[in-house]
Amino acid sequence: MGIHDQESIRRLFDTALSRTPEQLKGYLDEVCGSDAALRAEIEDLLRAYQEAPDFFENLAASVFDQDPMIGRTISRYTIRERLGGGGMGVVYLADDNRLQRPVALKFLPPSWSRDEGARARFEQEARAASSLDHPNICTIYEIGETSDDRLFIAMAYYEGETLKKKIARGPLAPQTALAYAGQMARGLAAAHARGIIHRDIKPANVMVNAPVHSGTGGGLVKIVDFGLAKLAGGGQLTQTGVTMGTVAYMSPEQARGTPVDARTDVWSLGVVLYEMLTGERPFRGEYEQAILYAILNESPPPVADVPPAPAHIIARCLEKDPDRRYASAAELEADLERAGREPDMPARRPSRWLQLLRVAGIVLLVVMGLWFGLQSILSDPGSDPRVFRSVSAADPVGIGVMGFQTIGDAGTTAGLAGGLEVTLSSQLALLQQYQLGFWVIPETEIPDTMTAHEAYLRFGIGLAVRGSVQGFEEGIRLTVNVVDAFTGRVVGTHQVDTWEHANGMALQDQVVEAVFDLLSVPIPDEARGVLAHGKTRVAGANEYYLRGLGYLRDYQTAADLDTAIVLFEKALVQDDAFALAHAGQGEAYWRKYGLTNDTRWVDEAIRYSRQALALNDRLSQVHVTLGIIYNGRQRYDEALQAYERALALDPRNEEAHRRQARVYYSLGDYEKAEAGYRQAIALKQGYWRGYNSLGVFYLYTGRLEEAITTFNRGLAVAPENQSLLNNRAIVYWNLGNVDETVSGFEQTLRVNPRYGRARRNLARAYFYQGRYPEAAAYFEAQYGLQPDNYTSPANLANAWYWIPEKRTQALDKYREALGLARQHLKVRPEDVSLLGSLATYYARLARPDSALLLLHQIEGLSQPEQVTPAVAFGVGELYEDLGRRTRALTWIESALARGHGRMELTHSPWLKDLRETDAYRALAARYAL
Repeated sequence: MGIHDQESIRRLFDTALSRTPEQLKGYLDEVCGSDAALRAEIEDLLRAYQEAPDFFENLAASVFDQDPMIGRTISRYTIRERLGGGGMGVVYLADDNRLQRPVALKFLPPSWSRDEGARARFEQEARAASSLDHPNICTIYEIGETSDDRLFIAMAYYEGETLKKKIARGPLAPQTALAYAGQMARGLAAAHARGIIHRDIKPANVMVNAPVHSGTGGGLVKIVDFGLAKLAGGGQLTQTGVTMGTVAYMSPEQARGTPVDARTDVWSLGVVLYEMLTGERPFRGEYEQAILYAILNESPPPVADVPPAPAHIIARCLEKDPDRRYASAAELEADLERAGREPDMPARRPSRWLQLLRVAGIVLLVVMGLWFGLQSILSDPGSDPRVFRSVSAADPVGIGVMGFQTIGDAGTTAGLAGGLEVTLSSQLALLQQYQLGFWVIPETEIPDTMTAHEAYLRFGIGLAVRGSVQGFEEGIRLTVNVVDAFTGRVVGTHQVDTWEHANGMALQDQVVEAVFDLLSVPIPDEARGVLAHGKTRVAGANEYYLRGLGYLRDYQTAADLDTAIVLFEKALVQDDAFALAHAGQGEAYWRKYGLTNDTRWVDEAIRYSRQALALNDRLSQVHVTLGIIYNGRQRYDEALQAYERALALDPRNEEAHRRQARVYYSLGDYEKAEAGYRQAIALKQGYWRGYNSLGVFYLYTGRLEEAITTFNRGLAVAPENQSLLNNRAIVYWNLGNVDETVSGFEQTLRVNPRYGRARRNLARAYFYQGRYPEAAAYFEAQYGLQPDNYTSPANLANAWYWIPEKRTQALDKYREALGLARQHLKVRPEDVSLLGSLATYYARLARPDSALLLLHQIEGLSQPEQVTPAVAFGVGELYEDLGRRTRALTWIESALARGHGRMELTHSPWLKDLRETDAYRALAARYAL
């Protein structure tokens, strides 16, 4: 082939990596022909690559000279430097020119672009991986391709280093290793819950950031490259990029080329933990086959000078039979968390006399601890109330259903785990009316990725219920764990194998029985009758229903909702009198409306919900769902009737009280609204949402000091609740306290960096401070996440409007917001906030007549109490922009009188001219601005 430049050699080498060992010889024969020098160079590169996974990283400067990618702009990313590379591709540090942030760009091997099958698999796996949102998983921003068809992934860039580099400096301290492994297990548990297996867990695929807070083991762990191992054949030995490094972390089932499930990641994590603690890999050899033989046939050398708990964890992870390993990453995480609380073992064994002295000291400390502990219990029997002791009606404990996982190949059980989670949560909620000593957090509120202790901090729960579903030829195995949310300690475990129960009990009933058995609380006979309402005796229909609930609970797209609808329909084909399946169908259509804004789904939602009640009108939650739909359509009388019926069936239904109060607020009956919110709190004093709803009510009605007090009461039971923190900061904003406002939003984002509302509010604060580019950056990111929400383009347009070079683009975004908002008007024709937004968009687009018409419609409402202080201020701001200053002052003062608008009045760019007038100065004096 003649003389080749280094770029062409690189391309040939990349393609060679994509060939299996059987294909490689034929490929080299074809491309090299009689060019022995070319063949020798490629073979040398392959050999070096096998010996050192970081070969390219070291080779770039010395062989390939200046990387031609440096300085190149791909899409909106400008490449700054090369970070590393290997069989899965090359990674660069780049600047995101639109959002002004650093990103990591990973370019996949060129062969993947040329192979249509690999390309399709890449897009499928990358989409799945991009859906993962967890603190311990690398965030994927975008998948794309270059002008020359090279595939790439844009990911978050993290300061720090790989775990591989840390281990290269020597073994890690046991506490640090356990903390890193615990974070990895947490991230894997979240991925497994969504059916995503990594397949290539190894130190090179784990980034460790700079420490973020105590307890993180010296840094925050991020797992990278989800989905790519599957693309490269990570479950088979003969595929692309299999190096000695990767082989060393393979599970036995990967080594054999047999199907894998989540337990293959458990094995690999065990290998990584072994290496962190010892500095060595457990399975070694001079070449791949020797390593594979060790994985399949040999036991690893014992872990020396390590506490017993980590050694036991490693041994269980490295069981060659997957059934003998941890059944899930969540179960592994729990053991790692417990082990992490034990003291480190010294690196060297102490002398015999020192050991005896330590034993004597420990005995003395234990005796003293027992004595003082006994005295503490005698003097204060309620000490440390955060630790769960028992379920008591006198002091109800909060329970959160925190996720059921599918173990192994989902197959016909797809969606079943999620469905069991929904039904368990709803049935426990039904049983609250019998005052059995607990209250329940709806399962929709708790992210699957959250730990029990995080749920304690954010929601105030005392107990967490977790579980798993595993399919076998004989039937289904259900495992239920009850966990102390404060300590993370497993209170009890119950396992049910359906093939051993011939009584025909439905799966969800068996889960409920298991939970109550673990809590040692009997289910009253009358309660069993309530639980039976709306069910089916047809086993197949019940299973379709549960799977439909699973897809409904975890839906991300309209396709997920369509799958739920199909499954509910299959359930109804088998039993058309299955009331709960009709109810599920109704909720699915309502969610579909919320996702698509297609109003035809609203009527379908109402039709199916009514059908459910026609079959069984004692389904209190269906009445609540109907109330939600009617309220969403502003059919307030029907909404009130639905909530009244729900409360007649279940007087202690906190959600019904709270949502009914919201309707009263919309109708302007503030006295009944406040009473309803207070009743909701009284029913669940440990539940954050009641305090949040009442606090927002006080905020909207201008009772700002009471709002702060109420939010603080909520934070006393849920100290890291993002909604409470965010809303309290909004109150400070309305009080004109800038420092408390910014601090509050920043605290909210520390609790949850991805909380969109806090990010939007911080952006609004930037906007009113005149920091328009910074506000635009936040609003642009939010627009990327929610482009179909009409407030997203509107917020971005507001920021761009005040950046001269962006004014034209701002007008385009106002048009986009107008189109989206008008779709909602079909369903909510008297929504005051929506009318105000539409008026604003018309005004910005130089259509004052349309804007004034909508403002007159707001002024002509038969119940002006529906106009919140926030809307009132917006109306006043808009009148000023339209040149109607007298009307503007009237509306702005109305907002100020109810506690709103101080910060906006003094900072709004649309009110700049107003602030130069005597009328404004008089207004400012009256309200001490």
